[in-house]
Amino acid sequence: MSSTSTTGDKFKEGASGLKGLAAAVHGVGEEIRGTVNSSIDRAADEPTGVVKNDAIAKQGRQETETGSFSEATKVREGVHPKRL
Repeated sequence: MSSTSTTGDKFKEGASGLKGLAAAVHGVGEEIRGTVNSSIDRAADEPTGVVKNDAIAKQGRQETETGSFSEATKVREGVHPKRL
């Protein structure tokens, strides 16, 4: 028995690939932003800012590695309502 694939399946695969690429690129930007801002906060002796921006950089790394948007990104962008 041979495996067949429909146009719909190919579209879903392509869309999934593009979404993963977009998430990875977004992750690179978030990692850079978090790292730069964390460095600035360290120099300004702002520990709260360091913690916040280290978390942003970490989420960016995860997005790049997984090709999936982080939960924090989804909440910030309004994809998921903020959870209490």
